[in-house]
Amino acid sequence: MDVYFHMVWAYFKARSQYRKNFFCSILIAIPYQITSIAVLYGVFSAFHTMDGWSYIEIVFLGSLLNLVTGLANGLFKHMRYLENDIISGNLDIFLVRPRTLFFQIMIQEIDLFSILGMGVPNLLIVIVCLSKMSICWSLRKVIFIGEVILFGVLFWGCVFSLIGGLAFWFYRTNHVCMTFIYSIQDFVQYPISIYNKIIIFFLSCIFPVAFVNYYPLVFLRMDKLYYAEIAMAVILLAAAALVYLLWKRGLSRYQGTGS
Repeated sequence: MDVYFHMVWAYFKARSQYRKNFFCSILIAIPYQITSIAVLYGVFSAFHTMDGWSYIEIVFLGSLLNLVTGLANGLFKHMRYLENDIISGNLDIFLVRPRTLFFQIMIQEIDLFSILGMGVPNLLIVIVCLSKMSICWSLRKVIFIGEVILFGVLFWGCVFSLIGGLAFWFYRTNHVCMTFIYSIQDFVQYPISIYNKIIIFFLSCIFPVAFVNYYPLVFLRMDKLYYAEIAMAVILLAAAALVYLLWKRGLSRYQGTGS
């Protein structure tokens, strides 16, 4: 962990050498958040609710999703760009080092713009939304929100790792896979109860991204946190096992550049 934090600090110092550019790059993401909330407010000014969900709850769903994807992109971004290291042969360099391959790939680039530009503003929005909901708060529920955020970050980290692992077979995977994933994200910006059963099943069981934001709020309102925690743990274990098997299989067929 010391090595990881040293790398994060080094990356921060390198990026902050050009301070105006660094902070402008972070601040430019804020208008995007404000615009999204304003557009949603315009929709709700006409319809008031969406399948029984209030404006604040819909904002919460979108902000929580943006929060965890922003943090995951900041921490695991280079995982989905593993294709570049495979094609260029730079993966050979990582394989001969004493550190694990996964760790080396993860710390190759820490995207502070995603963490500070997307993660922090959306964290503030999530906190404001939660404070305005009619929820009887306790320490247990506060810890649960922390668990949900951690789950979301690790879930997307596994997704990015799967995209990178597929490059052992298909080489160029990031653009196609991320286009598909961005399309799926649009579905969970809203309560999945508004969709038909096939889409609900897909978002709940096949690609369970609904457990990143929708189901945690459902179980939080029902005071059944334990069920959500079990589901999140099972999903993470399954995703991590899939990543491990995919990378192990991919590395067994990787031949390197021969130089």
